[in-house]
Amino acid sequence: GSTYEEQMAIWEFVPSHTRFTDETLMPGFQEVLTIYETGQFWDISDKAFPYYYTAQGNRYFNLYEWKSYWNSSVNGGVLKSDSNYTEIILDQLEDWNDYANERFNYSFAELQNGLHSYYNHQFNQYTLTEISIYGVNDITLDIDSQWNALTNVTVFGDDYNNYYDYLEITTDDCILDEQYNLDTTTGISCTITYTLEYQGITVTANRIVRVLDTTIMYWDFSEEADLTGWEIYSDMGGSVVMSIEDGAMKLVTTSGQERHQTRIDYMGINLEAGNYYEISFKMKSSINNKLIHLAFGELLDYSPWFNTFKDHGADFFYITTDWEEYSAVFYMSETNFNGGPLFEMGDMPYSVGLDATLWIDDIIISFVE
Repeated sequence: GSTYEEQMAIWEFVPSHTRFTDETLMPGFQEVLTIYETGQFWDISDKAFPYYYTAQGNRYFNLYEWKSYWNSSVNGGVLKSDSNYTEIILDQLEDWNDYANERFNYSFAELQNGLHSYYNHQFNQYTLTEISIYGVNDITLDIDSQWNALTNVTVFGDDYNNYYDYLEITTDDCILDEQYNLDTTTGISCTITYTLEYQGITVTANRIVRVLDTTIMYWDFSEEADLTGWEIYSDMGGSVVMSIEDGAMKLVTTSGQERHQTRIDYMGINLEAGNYYEISFKMKSSINNKLIHLAFGELLDYSPWFNTFKDHGADFFYITTDWEEYSAVFYMSETNFNGGPLFEMGDMPYSVGLDATLWIDDIIISFVE
């Protein structure tokens, strides 16, 4: 209406905008205005390339991997804090570009189909000679993780059409349900085969899937036997009474004059050089903000009495009256089969003379890939 025309006149008054009024110079812009003025539009985007593609009735990012590079379930299982994070990401960029380019091709085909259907624009017709299956690289998963064999799998022909509906999945050794969700409750290495047949074209892709059981040691303290191997050390007024209560390790403590003088430990865990390891656990206290120190290393019978495996950082935790989860990661520069975790509960700065009952549960020592 008249308000629109007034607004356009103001916009066109700017010298750098004047050329847009010339249909011979900017025919595309004028066509867009015509579409807009007649109300024949449904979506507006300021992107130079299509942002999404459509598959299986759902809409996905064309740059899905790039936009999810931080997500360990997409990027190969690494976190930003991992030492090999950059290396793993760089190794995948070429594949990510291939996936994105195929999706862009399909998005352009969708756009062309829409322009042809709604505006009768004519485009070159593409002949189908090849179909490709994307997103079926080998993958390593954590135990008990959720994963579906069709996640991020796309199927495009060189005519820019989507042939996903013709895809079939078979396996001899992977355990898949009817929706192709993988059973990840146990460690396994298995193969999934993706097959497509269409108008004389046959495509097959084999994908190796590994479910990695990274757990080295696990204590759920469901019975007294779970206390076997855990040792108590106390001195200078410190003491520890250890038992099982309600499926957790219960520690009734008095605080020694130094932090190591009220302590429990478990030694003799096999750890190999060149690997990262994580210890995680749940803990609560009878009093709020009881300070503990977590160490990981080997107790020695001679000075310096302790060989620490953690070469940086100090893991002090304030324990509250509610169950909370705690964790620490360390790197093994040398192979050692004699060390393990130590929980020190004696006096420390800001935590002096604090006797407390502590409960610990679900202590897990795991290999970090």
